[in-house]
Amino acid sequence: MPRINSEYRVDAKRKILNAALTVGEAKGLETITLEEISQKVGVTKSALYAYFQNRDALMRELVIEVFSRYQSEIRETIADDPDISTLLERLGKMLFAGQIQYASLFAQVIKLNIASDPILREILSDISHRLELIGKEISYMQDQGKILNKGDPDEIWATVIALAIGLKVLSSFRGWDQERVRQMWENSAELIVSSPADVT
Repeated sequence: MPRINSEYRVDAKRKILNAALTVGEAKGLETITLEEISQKVGVTKSALYAYFQNRDALMRELVIEVFSRYQSEIRETIADDPDISTLLERLGKMLFAGQIQYASLFAQVIKLNIASDPILREILSDISHRLELIGKEISYMQDQGKILNKGDPDEIWATVIALAIGLKVLSSFRGWDQERVRQMWENSAELIVSSPADVT
């Protein structure tokens, strides 16, 4: 019987986090309220307190969830040691098609008041170390001669991700369709990694 209760709790928590992701994407992380999430899940606000002590606790879990899903996507993207063109094509699909909402949520996470929440600061510090997968893949590709740019792998990775987020923001003002934006990102990212110069 405890096993069933445990599985039920995990499932209920997952539904709450999924609802929070949906609300956060639509309205922004900073404006999420427990009332909105409870309505989305179809439970009372007081029922949420059985899973999260308060809004801050929910937000911490939400940040972990966003980064965990993103990390899983990255692992799948590099699992079979693709060449750089294939890697960029897969990353483009991930950022601009499949899990596009997470790129937007990442930008929002930065706006959260991290400085006043030491627990969230510690969570983000730990997560940032786990998201070094692409930097390691770029370093490996540099060693194999698959990437001409011999700059710092983490700087290269940060540059191509920042480019994706920037293009997403710009596209919302310009009204560009996502396929066009994805292609722009892919072409620019290819130039960044293919440049023989040690700059990114």
